[in-house]
Amino acid sequence: ADREFHLAILKATGNPILQAFDSAIDSILGVLFGVTANHMENFRANLSNHLAVLEAIRLRDPTAAERAMLDTIQFTTEKMKVAKLIE
Repeated sequence: ADREFHLAILKATGNPILQAFDSAIDSILGVLFGVTANHMENFRANLSNHLAVLEAIRLRDPTAAERAMLDTIQFTTEKMKVAKLIE
């Protein structure tokens, strides 16, 4: 469901350049989710970020949507550092 969520957002952007990378983005998401979603506490912790993204989109608030996505990216980056996938 998480991949579908992110790919739906990608499609909703209407950005053809970004959408041209949908297969690559899907592959990257698969790797990232293997790191972040394999522990229930990670899933729960990041769920609030995803709900914030969804709510901002629903309210058509691009500033809040950007902030929520940045929170999600920050969370994932920290988990990747812990897993030693990045420095």
